[in-house]
Amino acid sequence: MVSVSNIATTGDAFFSNRNASLSTSYSQEWRQLFGGDDYYTSLRATAIEGHLRSSRFRSVCWKLFLDVLPEEQEQWASVTKRLREQYYHLKKQYIINPRHEANIPDVSLNNPLSQAEESPWNKYFVDEELKFTIRQDVMRTFPEIEFFQVCSLQTMMVNILFCYARKHPELAYKQGMHEILAPLIFVLHCDHQAYLHAKEQESLPEHIGFMLEPNALESDAFAMFCETMETIDPWYQTKELYPTKANVGIANVPLFGKSSDLKPSTVLVNKLNRMQDCLLKKVDCALYYHLQQMNIPPQIYGIRWVRVLFGREFPLQDLLVLWDAIFAINTNFDLIDYMFVSMLSFIRHKCKYLWMSSLGGVFV
Repeated sequence: MVSVSNIATTGDAFFSNRNASLSTSYSQEWRQLFGGDDYYTSLRATAIEGHLRSSRFRSVCWKLFLDVLPEEQEQWASVTKRLREQYYHLKKQYIINPRHEANIPDVSLNNPLSQAEESPWNKYFVDEELKFTIRQDVMRTFPEIEFFQVCSLQTMMVNILFCYARKHPELAYKQGMHEILAPLIFVLHCDHQAYLHAKEQESLPEHIGFMLEPNALESDAFAMFCETMETIDPWYQTKELYPTKANVGIANVPLFGKSSDLKPSTVLVNKLNRMQDCLLKKVDCALYYHLQQMNIPPQIYGIRWVRVLFGREFPLQDLLVLWDAIFAINTNFDLIDYMFVSMLSFIRHKCKYLWMSSLGGVFV
């Protein structure tokens, strides 16, 4: 596992926005968020209203919203321990070095030139090719943020995405997944840094330390990523295979594909069409008919928005607030549909050419 001690301390701008939380003791904030019999209802409301921006426990909140953790707090430690152990065994199973495979004495198989399917070297080279593809995307993640340019952090991301791809061969790795993983890691890291700082200021309960163990960053991020993908993987799929949380089929669309590349029967395309044909038409009929007249299908702009949960449309700190609400409302991420329409409405009012359209004052 990559040591988080090798990750440079970053996110100073992020922590500057946590001043509101610093007026409350670390333990007190934990009790405010997770205390009480009906804490989950108030926690969801807090996230939806945008009040987790300065929280030092956002990662724990996201784990709850994503069903990584159950609502019953007495189960948190055992569930967390199990998930961390599962990831450890996945890495041990999938990330292997054939030089250490002494249990295959047949030199016709256990050698770098073997093309046999059962050869550990053949599998190793296939895996290395997949890792290379993943790393190319990972190296381009949030290029303006230094945190994501740290080599050890990039290695961690590659490990997580590779293990996910090997665990889910029917989906494997698709471009855009790294942009889902990155904010999850960032939130975990920020919470871990806040915990380490608080530990120097006050005596903290052991259960908080266990939940926010900095050395478990990679395994915790993997668990959160898997649950996020449980909902959105149909938007990455290339053919119908199996149902998921979202209870929808599969999409066969490249991340920034052209409309001519799209199949109208795919899940993502159907979702985008439904958002434009139903929601947008109801909210802004004039804009809907303008897009229809200009022959602009929602796939042109919507694939990028939806697949990475608007990750390229907002600064990271604002994106985290949006994800607070997306995750908190439900595990189907239904807020995305309404955010899609809101984005269109916002752009419509920002574009002067629409106001000066030759349609004769339709856009007023």
